[in-house]
Amino acid sequence: MEDWEEKPQVVIDISWEMKIKDLHINDESLFTPSRKSELENLLITAIQKAQNKAQEVVAEQTKEILWVDTNDLAWMMWGLWS
Repeated sequence: MEDWEEKPQVVIDISWEMKIKDLHINDESLFTPSRKSELENLLITAIQKAQNKAQEVVAEQTKEILWVDTNDLAWMMWGLWS
């Protein structure tokens, strides 16, 4: 981080699989310090639920557009290389 950049108030570490690995709240003015871990865990849970819902919507939209169940795509793709 450059000297002129401010430290982020909230940092989320996401894996290459788009899953949350970690979350840190750096600005203690945003919460009661004794409840920091609880708040971080609540945020992680909320974000994970939102990600899962978004994935469900994308899968449903893909099925409607392609007339293919996204669960079947892996089998279809596997058949191309067999």
